[in-house]
Amino acid sequence: MTSPEPPPAPARPSLDELVAELRTRRQEALMMGGEEAVRRHHQSGRLTARERIELLVDPDSFLEIGLLAKPERRLSRPMSGDGGGDGFRHGRR
Repeated sequence: MTSPEPPPAPARPSLDELVAELRTRRQEALMMGGEEAVRRHHQSGRLTARERIELLVDPDSFLEIGLLAKPERRLSRPMSGDGGGDGFRHGRR
C-alpha cells in the first residue's frame, strides 16, 4: 500500500512582495493614526511623539524599535508611549 502524497506547499510571497508589504507598513506606522489624529494632536497644543524625538536627538539618528511590527504584535499604535529606539544627541549615544 502506498502512502498518499502530501498536499502541495502554499505559495510563498516573492521578495518584491515582502519588501512592498514592509514599505506599506512603514508608511502606515509613520502616519501615526492619520492626518486627522495628528491635526487633533496639534490643535490641543501638543507635538507628536516623533516630533518631540526630532527635537531631542541629532537629525536622522533615531532608530525606532518595532516600527514594522504587525499591529497584532504591538500593544497599541506606533510611538504611543510603549515603544522605544536609539539615537544620538550632540554626537553621543
